[in-house]
Amino acid sequence: MTLTDSLKKIRKDGVNQLSDEMRVLFRQSMQDIAALNIVSSSLKKGDTAPEFQLPSATDKEISLSTLLRDGPVVISFYRGAWCRFCNQELISLQENLHEIDQLNSSLLGISPQAPSSAREMIKETKITYELLHDEKNAVAKMFGVAYLFPESSRELNERLGINVLSFADDDEPELPIPATFIVDQDRKIRFAFVDSDYTRRADPIDIITILRRIQKGRA
Repeated sequence: MTLTDSLKKIRKDGVNQLSDEMRVLFRQSMQDIAALNIVSSSLKKGDTAPEFQLPSATDKEISLSTLLRDGPVVISFYRGAWCRFCNQELISLQENLHEIDQLNSSLLGISPQAPSSAREMIKETKITYELLHDEKNAVAKMFGVAYLFPESSRELNERLGINVLSFADDDEPELPIPATFIVDQDRKIRFAFVDSDYTRRADPIDIITILRRIQKGRA
């Protein structure tokens, strides 16, 4: 089953379990996020990726420029361990990590969640690539994918028993829109997936296809 299929199932099963009132709130939350128009202001294919350096959950300092010396870098912005869609995405990326490695590429997950939450996620999911801590969404803002959590989303998660702020080290309910970028060695963005619908993600199949094209372009 592809990541896209898995996410569709998670969404369908989740919505089916909601009351009519909660379904209305879910739809309102999605509409409010879409109305922020974040996609239009995010970095696009062909743009130059900004340089950054962030600490990882394993206490390393990771910089984009250092990784680019060895090949392209896949960057996945995710919301946090409390998000089922994020967890499924990160697991799917791990399942495809060997092929990404074979294409001389690196993979990073970036989130504002506290390092302690990231370490717990690594322990539970057996993720071996680096999860970086983006304090106050500084790098997400550089890529144009940070947004303030709308009231409808806060209410929806609270009623589902999820305290989003407990996973972060910031008092502001600010998150990144789930987004995936592939940055080539010249720092040009060769692939950009940004969607206001957080139940959709870039599929590893598409990521690997782009990485293969980049590699063939150098042959």
